[in-house]
Order: sequence, then structure tokens, then C-alpha cells
Amino acid sequence: MNNRIHRDEAGLVGKIAVVWILFAVLLIVAGFDAVSIAFTKYRVEDLAANAASSAVFAYKSGGKIDEACRTAVTYVAEHDEKAKIPAGGCAIDPKTGIASITVRKSASTLVAERLSFTEEYTHLESTESVEPPL
Repeated sequence: MNNRIHRDEAGLVGKIAVVWILFAVLLIVAGFDAVSIAFTKYRVEDLAANAASSAVFAYKSGGKIDEACRTAVTYVAEHDEKAKIPAGGCAIDPKTGIASITVRKSASTLVAERLSFTEEYTHLESTESVEPPL
């Protein structure tokens, strides 16, 4: 009888260990996805701000909106091939010279991009505006 109790407890310890390992794996995957989304959000904001700066300088030196927008698109393409400026994502106010650039990118995740209720969090967008230098 005493032997049977020890065998039952050994099975219980093994099951608890499996549950804890699965829980740890779930936490690691969720952590990786969260870090990936946060890093991508930072990257998109940085790209949008830098592309807007390059557009402002191009507009100030050339005075052409199309050329300034091409400069912004080129900047984004050179610095991150997966990030894009969508159609209508480049706007320059001819009166003030302020450039507004929108950049989009999807975060590379292990699970979040594959689940319908978390997929929207992996598609990131940022719009940054920069005033021309004095």
C-alpha cells in the first residue's frame, strides 16, 4: 500500500513539471512577441521621423514636393526593406514646408501575427511631422 502512494505522487510531480514547462514556454513566446512588436514600433517611429526630416531638407533645397516625397521613400527603402510609405503617406505643406510621413511595417512574431485576435497589434504605423529648419 505504501509503495502505491509513492507511485501516485511521482506521477503527480511529473504532471506538475509538464504544466510548469508549458507555462514557461508560453511566457517566453509571449515575451518574444511583445519585444518584437515594441522594437518594430520604435523602428517605424524612427523611420517616419528620419524620412520626414529628409523630405523637409529635400523640399527646402529643391522646392518640389514630388522630389521630396521620393527622397522620403528612398530613405525608408534603404534603411528597412520591409517598411513602406503607403500611397498618400507623404504630405508636404507648401506654405509652411512641414513634411508629414507615414510608415507602415508588420512585426515578425512567433504567434501573434497568426492569431486573429492579436494580428492587428503586429501591423504598425506611425506618422511623424517635421518642420523645416530656420
